Amino acid sequence: MSNPVKEKIRNNQIVSGCFIGMYSTYLVEVAGHVGFDFIVIDNEHGAFSWEQIEDMIRAVEITTAVPFVRVPSSDPVYILKALDRGAKGIHVPKIESEEEADQVIKSVKFPPEGERGVAYSVRASKYGLDGGPEYLKRSNDDIFITIQLETPKGIDNAEKIIEKDVDMVYIGPTDLSVSANRASEGVKDPEVIELIERVFDIGQSINKNIGIHVANSSEWHERKKWGAKYMGVAINSIINPALSQYLEEIK
Repeated sequence: MSNPVKEKIRNNQIVSGCFIGMYSTYLVEVAGHVGFDFIVIDNEHGAFSWEQIEDMIRAVEITTAVPFVRVPSSDPVYILKALDRGAKGIHVPKIESEEEADQVIKSVKFPPEGERGVAYSVRASKYGLDGGPEYLKRSNDDIFITIQLETPKGIDNAEKIIEKDVDMVYIGPTDLSVSANRASEGVKDPEVIELIERVFDIGQSINKNIGIHVANSSEWHERKKWGAKYMGVAINSIINPALSQYLEEIK
């Protein structure tokens, strides 16, 4: 097993990650050295070139963290590009049906398990030095697949989606609250909480792990009580309060 996040999840450990949506090899490297289990290079909201994504993956790889990429959509081209650059996991936003989940799996896996295009000349296979059947099998086994539920429609189809052969179903509370027309109260809105709890209940009923995005350490501990095994936080949610607190303390 060459993906430590998969191993920790299988051992019933809780894993924590950091989403970074700005180009900075320094930031991803520091976040990895600090001790996050995984770093998500956020190419849904970030503005990266594929070369920049590859550079950030390299920076994560010299730490103990595992490099993941959140792609803009379930388009197979985005998934292929991220994995060929060397990402060890994929976050795919706004999945709303079992058919979309199936397509994500096919896009991640090489044949016969999926439909991912093969090129041994890319970084993921050491530019041709690590190609062949062993590489194909290792990739199929090791890539961490995360699909995100972020809309009421996705929640309505959650049971069928969660049953799919993915490593993590991840709730995006901000998108969920906005798409449910509950932006004013956000995650604290009772209707949004009910939607989130429904996903956790389904996951527990069929023994599938559920993850969720958090805004701070207090939310992390609260979501842990809900049963979350996989939690991520945006780097801005850490940096902004720290900078504000520093300025308040010196003025």
